Amino acid sequence: MSDTQQLAAPAHVCEIQSNRAVNRALVPDRLSRRPSASATAECQHLLLHRNVMMPSGLKTQLVHMLLLIVFVASSLCLEVVAHSSHTSNWAVLVATSKYWYNYRHIANTLSFYRTVKRLGIPDSNIILMLAEDIACNSRNAYPSQVFNDESHKLDLYGSIVEVDYRGYGVTVENFIRVLTGRHDPAVPRNQRMLSDRGSNVLVYISGHGGNEFMKFQDTQELMAQDVADAIQQMYEKGRYRELLLVVETCQAATLYSKIRSPNVIAMASSLKGESSYSYLTDTDVGLSLIDRSVPTVTVVPVVQQ
Repeated sequence: MSDTQQLAAPAHVCEIQSNRAVNRALVPDRLSRRPSASATAECQHLLLHRNVMMPSGLKTQLVHMLLLIVFVASSLCLEVVAHSSHTSNWAVLVATSKYWYNYRHIANTLSFYRTVKRLGIPDSNIILMLAEDIACNSRNAYPSQVFNDESHKLDLYGSIVEVDYRGYGVTVENFIRVLTGRHDPAVPRNQRMLSDRGSNVLVYISGHGGNEFMKFQDTQELMAQDVADAIQQMYEKGRYRELLLVVETCQAATLYSKIRSPNVIAMASSLKGESSYSYLTDTDVGLSLIDRSVPTVTVVPVVQQ
């Protein structure tokens, strides 16, 4: 982990330009080509910027867009194994927190869900795990709706959300089984990630955590070593080509501190000893709708081959 670099969001980002950049990069035939010299230079330029402050009012969806842009840019910098060509994109999106007051963790995850779908990853290639059914909670003043902004213009839940694991089905065991593909034969297709050695995989986790652990359901803990072991199994079984792990919790960077597998990029909302705070309290809903980002985002190119 000695190659840890600080990547910060620019003070102002044009969302239209960001959307175009990500859309161009995420198209499969684009990802399967070798990066041009200009693309490589731009990627290196992004990864070398340090200690730029993120404005506190930056919208959450824009932050998510930036993370995906970094995913694409940083993946261009990885040394891809010669015989491994790109075949598909997959996303595993997990909200680990139970209870109504953790509304923001569900909103975080659904914001990512809508973003990756809009960028072309179909529901068949998205594993969505929500530990709490916020939309149908009896305390929700807006039944069947979830928001990440006080304007309530965008319903994150809507009528097109396909939840693959919900409630008590969101466990550490099931999460690791999704990553490694070690399922019981009775597990249905929609709850399996059928990736291969040509797949680019995004793993996003939001919830409560601490130094080298993430809480599931307020009763279980996913440890940093569990994450490292699961990703190593994925590599050995040929379940990814490039993998991006995004962790949104307190001391988030410690959750990937044990990873040594090749072609992995890890990003965090906070470093060791730092907290990840809620943002944007909504008086109608009665709690915070979303998490806010810390001033810097850490990008760690883990061991490459």
